[in-house]
Amino acid sequence: MTPIDPGDGALEALRRELMGEVTVTLDDSFPPLLLGGYHKSRWRDAAVNDNYSIFAVRARSLALTVDPAELAAARWLPAAALLRVWTAARAAAAAEGAPPPSAERGDSVALEADGVRDAFCVRMLTRLEAHAAGAGLACEVAAEPSTGGAGVFYCCARR
Repeated sequence: MTPIDPGDGALEALRRELMGEVTVTLDDSFPPLLLGGYHKSRWRDAAVNDNYSIFAVRARSLALTVDPAELAAARWLPAAALLRVWTAARAAAAAEGAPPPSAERGDSVALEADGVRDAFCVRMLTRLEAHAAGAGLACEVAAEPSTGGAGVFYCCARR
């Protein structure tokens, strides 16, 4: 999760953290898509709000340089391969009568995609499915006079 500094919007925080953690710069010609999220008031210690947003964005380059103080590792995986193994894993669980992994519970699942075995967040996998199906809200970043000119983002349904 990306922390949002005072005065930052969610997309500004995303840009800052991607650059700081893996030196990824976003491609500004691709409009960000909001794929989901939630807000829980006073979630942590009955005081701190928890906000979670998932965006589909495009990187200018596939080059990654991991900041070892922030992350142990990072890598790109083909979305189609990840979706195939996720679909197969859910089908196998259903065939065995096991309860399906849940995004609402914050489950993770162990999957192998493109030769990489790791634990993947079910929330991310379900949002990746939504993106592959053409879902998501297009976002536009604009200056907002009521915030003193700070960037804010607006999302609207894709056509």
